[in-house]
Amino acid sequence: MPQLEHIEAIEKRLWNAADTLRANSNYASNEYFLPVMGLVFLRHAYSRYLAVPKTEYQELDNVLLGQLLCTLNPDELKKVSGDIFGRIYEFFLTQFADQKAHDGGEFFTPISLVSLIAHVLDPATGSGGMFVQSARIVEEQGQNPTDRLTFRGLEKNATTIRLAKMNLAVHGLEGDIQRAITYYEDPHEQVGKADKVKTDPRLPFGLPGVNKKDKVSNGNYIWISYFYSYLNEGGRAGFVMSSRASSAGGGEAKVRYFWKQARWPAERFPEAKLCDVEGLGKLVDRAEIAANDWSLTPGRYVGVAPEEEDEDFDFEEALREIHVELEDLNAEAVKLAATIKNNFEELGI
Repeated sequence: MPQLEHIEAIEKRLWNAADTLRANSNYASNEYFLPVMGLVFLRHAYSRYLAVPKTEYQELDNVLLGQLLCTLNPDELKKVSGDIFGRIYEFFLTQFADQKAHDGGEFFTPISLVSLIAHVLDPATGSGGMFVQSARIVEEQGQNPTDRLTFRGLEKNATTIRLAKMNLAVHGLEGDIQRAITYYEDPHEQVGKADKVKTDPRLPFGLPGVNKKDKVSNGNYIWISYFYSYLNEGGRAGFVMSSRASSAGGGEAKVRYFWKQARWPAERFPEAKLCDVEGLGKLVDRAEIAANDWSLTPGRYVGVAPEEEDEDFDFEEALREIHVELEDLNAEAVKLAATIKNNFEELGI
């Protein structure tokens, strides 16, 4: 598709320009985050409807807001489709998640990780990445995701729900995302009805209690049971889980033991074809798993694939690039330190 040409360069250039404006202002990343994501969404709306809705963003001053509008309006974006804005929106979400601009960065599941799961109830929706990636896979199969998929999500954070709805909108998708405490509420009445459950629940995987004594700090297998309860007879679940869940002892080891004895994987994946791939996967029998206390941690069995040497790699050039980047970061650190010092002086600290 010609519209995707140079999109990576456009994403990075727009991000660098917007982030530079923030660095030269008095705004922290968490103050800058929502207005910028809103502007990316508005720029998408302008491309679609040729008119930006009258929306006030009081969190940013007029000068910075004007600079952002100019930055997010390059010539390359004047004739592109909504798919491009979807990519840019996701890229900005990734960058802001790295800066922990909202909710500690836990609202966003990396696209690469979502792709592993995706190949559609989300009880911990976040910014909606699971839905977007599911739609992409359906599109790659030559089908219309709006005809094939119904998205339902649960999320407790109202701001994150707005992000998810915007994310769906810029990708031309619709979904019913409800604000709810997923442990106790099922507003969609989907228990036993979902074809797919895909989710990346927030760390730590515990359960809240009425008081501190009732709080469960580790609820990994309660979460897994919870996801399973939503599936219909032919349903499948894919989820991100703490690595500890695959190797912890005690009661969790007993659960894994019964899984293996019941041949649960064979039941759920009857047509799966598996083979040994060094550094990626290995077929092992139950005796070997039992010898490892029923641990399912891949590293215990898979090993490490040998790295291929890059004959074209120029170490000196790479070192120079790292040195230049380090100097830039040091210069930015000096500016930030000066800003912090001035703020302390104004506060009389």
